[in-house]
Amino acid sequence: PKELLATDRDERIRNISLHNLATSSAEIKQIRVSLREGRLWELIEQKAKSHPALFKAFNYVLKNSEKSYWELLTPLTKQVGLKIFDEFSYYRPEFTKARRRIIENFTPHSDQILLLLTSGKKNPIELLYANENIRKTIKQELREYDIGIFLPFIGILPIELIETFPFSQYVFSNIVSRNLIEMVNKDVQEFIKEMKYERVMLTYIDSEEEFKQQMDPIENSLRKVAKEFQFVNIKDL
Repeated sequence: PKELLATDRDERIRNISLHNLATSSAEIKQIRVSLREGRLWELIEQKAKSHPALFKAFNYVLKNSEKSYWELLTPLTKQVGLKIFDEFSYYRPEFTKARRRIIENFTPHSDQILLLLTSGKKNPIELLYANENIRKTIKQELREYDIGIFLPFIGILPIELIETFPFSQYVFSNIVSRNLIEMVNKDVQEFIKEMKYERVMLTYIDSEEEFKQQMDPIENSLRKVAKEFQFVNIKDL
């Protein structure tokens, strides 16, 4: 500003220093608030996307750092929902921890049969809550099969965990890229192998067109890791 240029050198240094201190103080306060609210990851995402060089570094760290480091101080529950923007949210420590805990702790109930629900680009959990007929069907089928839900940022979620954090508490942009599906594909394969499901039945609870466009890589993987695979219409169950 002209006013700053008009001052002498010592005054300019003082004013610039005060400005830098105020800016740094505001950043520190923002970080503290994010830590307190459990939103530090979202702040890091936001800051990283403010400059190409920062975003490049952020991308490198996500793909090459030890996941357990990010998970270390990540709580198992939060009072706020997670904001999911794009495929980079796949690396959120809440999700990496959730994927690992599902593999380590979930025990199948059925005799090796999994009914897998998917919903194109829409949030399948919201669709289940909104459709009473589907909920009734699922309740009946639980007696015969294990039921899982395909979530783009998780892989396969056992339906028993549908109301637990972080699966029930997130805001989803509905942006599901092909790259994201490829990323989560390995988690789908790992789940099927670890749970030793021999038969997988795949069905959609929304648009069949979106379902087929999105699920090609997942379908191919399911055909490889399961001894039996088939599409089913949920209305026929």
